[in-house]
Amino acid sequence: MKNIVALAVALTFLTGCSEQGAPIPIGDGYELIIRGSEPLLHAPGNLQLFHVRSNKSNLVWNYVVGHTLATNGIALFNGGLSDSDSWKSSPATFIHSGKNPAVEITEPLTRLWCERLGASYASFSKKITYTSPKFTNGVYCLTGEIDKPPNDPNRWIILTLSTNEVDQLLSRVLKSGSKFQYREAWCLKEQETK
Repeated sequence: MKNIVALAVALTFLTGCSEQGAPIPIGDGYELIIRGSEPLLHAPGNLQLFHVRSNKSNLVWNYVVGHTLATNGIALFNGGLSDSDSWKSSPATFIHSGKNPAVEITEPLTRLWCERLGASYASFSKKITYTSPKFTNGVYCLTGEIDKPPNDPNRWIILTLSTNEVDQLLSRVLKSGSKFQYREAWCLKEQETK
């Protein structure tokens, strides 16, 4: 019996504990893959987003959180901007299209919501986290949570965008955004405005 246990332990370490899940196609050439999971240690790993072009998987983003929407040639998703675990509870919102790097759109979405509401952007800057992107009847819909006490009924917002508005937002950040690398993935982020 001791020999069987020793063999199992040796095979586990010789073959490596880290596992990669099979690609999960989500539409429009995008797929999700779980990387770095270690079932023996109950470590879930992290979800990565890839875009398949010319039969080659290209990494879009390293750390994806929650539901990822892929439609009309774009992927809309939430993910981390650092190695800190803080982004898991308040991830950034990204959009990806074609061969471009991912584009971080959290603050442009907040600015758009404030413009529509007639509210001061400064009052909401860096205080809204968007989740659960959906696409219904030609309209993108995101739920946002404002950084307020949990019992505040006014902490939730819904932001809807037409396909044209998403294209304009993406185009604006692609033209004027600043590029940075996070691990193996590249991203464009809107220039901070005063």
